Amino acid sequence: MRDIKLRVWDKVSGKMYDVGMIDFITGHIVCSEKDNYKELVNDSSEMVVLMQYIGLKDKNGKELYEGDIIKLLDIIGCIKFSIENLGYVLLTPVKTEIPMIYLKLSAIEKIGNIYKNPELMEV
Repeated sequence: MRDIKLRVWDKVSGKMYDVGMIDFITGHIVCSEKDNYKELVNDSSEMVVLMQYIGLKDKNGKELYEGDIIKLLDIIGCIKFSIENLGYVLLTPVKTEIPMIYLKLSAIEKIGNIYKNPELMEV
């Protein structure tokens, strides 16, 4: 069974946090950053973005999450969930979707994420 892990991008502070607990009734998210804990509130203004661990690691052992930008040979793309493909895909800057199942994991390298490094996805 794969681990279920989440991280959150706080749009206000511009920081990424690991998620410790979510109260879906109140919208409160308890996050950790090193040894510090922070509570975020996901209100109707959508000030945070939740991203799920996809259960895979890159060639360097880094965990891959939705929103991560990865490089495979000369292809760069962002990981996202696709309902049409019933799984995770690599979305390239020209909007081509490549199902992750067809990618060789030993060659994938995580190079950033769409929130901290949006310039990596520019055409």
